[in-house]
Amino acid sequence: MGAKYISIPFFGELTQEKGWSHDGEQACRFYVARMHFALRERHLCEETKLGTEIAAFQVDAGVGLENVNVIEEEHTETALEESIRNLLVEDEVLLSLASTFGTKFAASPSEISSNFKAEAQHRVKASYSNSHKTHQAITNRTKRTHTVKININSADGLPKKFIMAKEYKRCACDVWLAFVDYLFVDYRRSFFGLRKKRRKEPNPNLIKNGVHPNVIKVNLPLFTIFHWKLVPNGQSIVEQSRYKLEVEDPSSITVVPMAEEHSHARQFVMMPRVPTLYQLASAAFPLKWIHRTGPWSEEELMKIEEDEAKSTPWWMRHGSGAKSSQKS
Repeated sequence: MGAKYISIPFFGELTQEKGWSHDGEQACRFYVARMHFALRERHLCEETKLGTEIAAFQVDAGVGLENVNVIEEEHTETALEESIRNLLVEDEVLLSLASTFGTKFAASPSEISSNFKAEAQHRVKASYSNSHKTHQAITNRTKRTHTVKININSADGLPKKFIMAKEYKRCACDVWLAFVDYLFVDYRRSFFGLRKKRRKEPNPNLIKNGVHPNVIKVNLPLFTIFHWKLVPNGQSIVEQSRYKLEVEDPSSITVVPMAEEHSHARQFVMMPRVPTLYQLASAAFPLKWIHRTGPWSEEELMKIEEDEAKSTPWWMRHGSGAKSSQKS
């Protein structure tokens, strides 16, 4: 089964300037670090378990029951990817790791690639090695219709009641931190220029063989999530005296450390097919600084830009500095 990916922050958030972190020391400098998580589902060799009742049937003494029933019932399905995204966004370890990464990245981006993986491994191992947590999944309510032919005989000649119940299968999903990518965006003016223009770092011209210079391959196992899946068209009919509810809450998911035999089994080579940060930066930041969107007008940004240009080569050649030189 192929891997599915979740990227945080989601690309839609990064199409706007407010989705990027601002370097407080430099007014025109922004950055972002994005994590890409890989999800791999596994089927478990376990028997199905009984869920809640769908219908009940009464068979009188010495009478057989044969009937075709059309049964419509509502059930809850776990929205697995959405639930995992919610867990990852709220995970304190990953939030702390992302914050530390962002701080160090802003200070010294050249050292990030070599240090990040080691620090991430240390934090994850310390946090998840003995962790077993149960969460409520995000769910969807859907309806399904059964056409069931029931043929029941009371073999011992006694009246009996039968229960039709839902069937569930337990599944596992391994979660990995597969990649991290990052990008700086700032606005600078050329040596003899007035208008500040967008610049991206690392330089996108350094892309080789389709590999971006701002991507760190991590391949770090995080945890495994166990969840319940409703068996399609699955139902069991059992005597009421033998019926036992085995799946009390099918919307619960359990987060446990990833088993050793699964943590070494995967290597993620290619980045997920999502918009690159270079593309998103072009959407969030216009080429010219004065065209940024926000609580200011283009005229106000132009005035700021011109004030900042005083005493620069542009100011001495084309601005008021040139006029002052001519007078003197």
